[in-house]
Amino acid sequence: MKSIVSFSIVGTLFALVACGSGGSDIPNVAGGYNCSTNCTGACDFPATITITQNEESIIIEADSGNQVGTINSDGQIDTTADDGGCTGQIVQGTAILSCEMDSTDCQQVTYKHQ
Repeated sequence: MKSIVSFSIVGTLFALVACGSGGSDIPNVAGGYNCSTNCTGACDFPATITITQNEESIIIEADSGNQVGTINSDGQIDTTADDGGCTGQIVQGTAILSCEMDSTDCQQVTYKHQ
């Protein structure tokens, strides 16, 4: 069983935000997330993660390491680290991710916004 050294996740908070000039339709995903399903299996995912965000750039922080990547206006994410990466999508505060770590295709994992 592989232990995830770094991984990714995002959750979306749907909110109406009044912005000055312009604004962005990139969802705000910053905050803490808890692993809710498929946390262990071919890969072991951290129980909690924290996401920091600057527009479409995201950093996924976990005790085991960080991943960096992007999020688009549909909530789709793509992250990378030295040992692999994840893709997925956020819908109503739930992130469903498919990851590959150290050449292992991990089980699909779900995180929920805290």
